Amino acid sequence: MEDTSLYLVFTSAFPMVGIKFEARLLSNPHSPTSTRIDAFVQESYSPAICKSIMSPFLYEIGYSPPIAFSTSDIMKSATYRALYSEFSTFNDNQKFFQATCTTATAIAECSYMHNSPEVRLQIAKYSWCLVYIEDRAAELLPGLMKFQEGLFRTRRQEHAILQIFQDNLTDMYKWWDPVAANCINVSALDFITGLLVEEDQVYRDMPISDAASSWPYALRRKTGSAEAYAYMLFPEDTCPKTKAHTQVIEDINIIINLMNDLLSYHKEALNGDTNNYIHLRARSAGKALPEVLQDIADELRAINARIVNVLQVTHPESVKTYKHFLMGYTDFHFCSPRYRLKDLELEPWKEMDHRLYYEPRGTHR
Repeated sequence: MEDTSLYLVFTSAFPMVGIKFEARLLSNPHSPTSTRIDAFVQESYSPAICKSIMSPFLYEIGYSPPIAFSTSDIMKSATYRALYSEFSTFNDNQKFFQATCTTATAIAECSYMHNSPEVRLQIAKYSWCLVYIEDRAAELLPGLMKFQEGLFRTRRQEHAILQIFQDNLTDMYKWWDPVAANCINVSALDFITGLLVEEDQVYRDMPISDAASSWPYALRRKTGSAEAYAYMLFPEDTCPKTKAHTQVIEDINIIINLMNDLLSYHKEALNGDTNNYIHLRARSAGKALPEVLQDIADELRAINARIVNVLQVTHPESVKTYKHFLMGYTDFHFCSPRYRLKDLELEPWKEMDHRLYYEPRGTHR
């Protein structure tokens, strides 16, 4: 049987799952062989630009690119099989359905390997709902507009997937303490609100001032659901009793967003995509794109060091949890063909002991 990879295609930045998701099954996606001109800033782009910035940055945070670029092992996991079975009634497009299950599983298995199988499945279900709802937002729009009101009025949702999502949010209280579960739920509701903004023609037609540099990031914070994924690092059975980890949640949010910006830029430049945070930042700051990319890498270094320093002082056991997340989140980008990071030919420089998801799962915590 031919070995193919699910090539996940999204049309704008979404830290963990994506905006306007679609899936295509491709064999051997083509690598670029030439530079192209970025029409937005009239600068040429070469993969060497990203490589020269990413390579030292990844080395400094302790990440070594994988030898193999594949999601095949993810599809063998118990989490994937559980998702595929539980949501099979929504399988009206095999390629898309398989891709949603793969993406949701990869997020849970790569980034949350320290959590129990039950918690990883809960995270995967959350991610699956986000991907599916976002992709079907247009047809779900009437229900999405009533989702939060229905939640507060304790009404059943009119669409099956929205009821499943509501039940998933309720189940967060099984695994996370009330404050964390509340924040996860607020982040989920922000995601719905962000979708409503994305789908509203009035907002689409709204002129965007060059001076309104915070607006795109503000909207992305809603649609990205980064805060939910930050709190998911610390389920109640393993989180610090002192709750000291809450001091770094906002920094982890920024890590999730900016890491995605940095690792997504290569494929966005190749696709001619200029509707992203990096381009807006370059324009508003009057800087060249490579300079902005370097600024982001430098900021990520500083934020990563700050998170580690805070956790080392307040709860040393959480340092490993955070580092496993960071390595797994980076792996998620490298192992997904969508980001085309294989093009950069970054050489592995050590074995990564965090890649537990390549092994049979079950007892890993």
